[in-house]
Amino acid sequence: MAKPELRQHEQQIYEILLLHTVECTICRAEEDCTQAAQIRRALRVIRLVLQHTGELTAADDE
Repeated sequence: MAKPELRQHEQQIYEILLLHTVECTICRAEEDCTQAAQIRRALRVIRLVLQHTGELTAADDE
């Protein structure tokens, strides 16, 4: 079972991504943003870890 901190980190990364996409001029213009891509990769990694440990359901992984 994953530590509760992983779930908190997943939520924090998701919030960082949301905030970034709202504040980033490149994201708002719907262009390719390197920073957003890096944040999305981090979110995918932590979700894969959570999924591997059984902490993430299919509904969470959207």
